[in-house]
Amino acid sequence: MRLAASGDEAAFARLWRDNQPPLLRYLRVVAGDNPDDVASEVWLEVARGLERFRGGEGEFRAWLFTLARRRVIDMVRYHARRPVVLTGDPGVLDRRAGHGVIRGDLGASGTIPAGGGAWWLEDSVRRRTRKRRSR
Repeated sequence: MRLAASGDEAAFARLWRDNQPPLLRYLRVVAGDNPDDVASEVWLEVARGLERFRGGEGEFRAWLFTLARRRVIDMVRYHARRPVVLTGDPGVLDRRAGHGVIRGDLGASGTIPAGGGAWWLEDSVRRRTRKRRSR
């Protein structure tokens, strides 16, 4: 642990080799489609905080999985705030009304009219600006 914390690449590689497989197994269950992305974020955080870490192998593993759990929670929150709805119709934009979009500007389907993306965006911004100024 001390060697890895002091910058010894071989010691850090051993930590990674010993802990990456169980970390990925855990993340495949809780993170779904992208366990490798979450694992990368976890190891970046480990690299940043390893100098401050105090403890043995058991404590390191607990810390590692705590970091992983926190990254998964962050990922779930991020995706909940930014939902993506896909459509099979290439003529329709696949973003639904949400943050930053005025629902009244959209059609009954909640999508931007096909072929009118640039016009729609310009018109929507103009209306929002007028509403803000009138307040």
